Amino acid sequence: MKIEPQDKWDYTRYLVNEWLAKPGRRCANCDAETLAECDACDRDDCYISTNMQCLQQVIKQNQMEREYSHNDFNSTKDKTMRGLLAIPPGLLKHLEHGWLTKYQEGFLSKPGEIHIFAKKFPQLTIARKV
Repeated sequence: MKIEPQDKWDYTRYLVNEWLAKPGRRCANCDAETLAECDACDRDDCYISTNMQCLQQVIKQNQMEREYSHNDFNSTKDKTMRGLLAIPPGLLKHLEHGWLTKYQEGFLSKPGEIHIFAKKFPQLTIARKV
């Protein structure tokens, strides 16, 4: 029995799980399938892995960023934001395509959606507080 997602965030969680279940290996930085196609990133940064391994690596990097950030909001000393989210490029493409297909709008395109996403998916946020 298939359960239909009730709202955008249930559907987003469904898309994340769908992406994680995809077989195959890709570059975690530029989403290329092989090192030969990996033109977008520096060869030293290439990390060919499964989607699960890629997400685990991004989550570890986000944890390190949170630990070494000098404040809870990951902002600079002059209060400008460094970054709020870190999402693997393949997952971002999958979410964007899913939202365009189902809702006819871009992923996180409306005001406030980034904040809601950061609250619902804290493992993909860089800041300790949102």
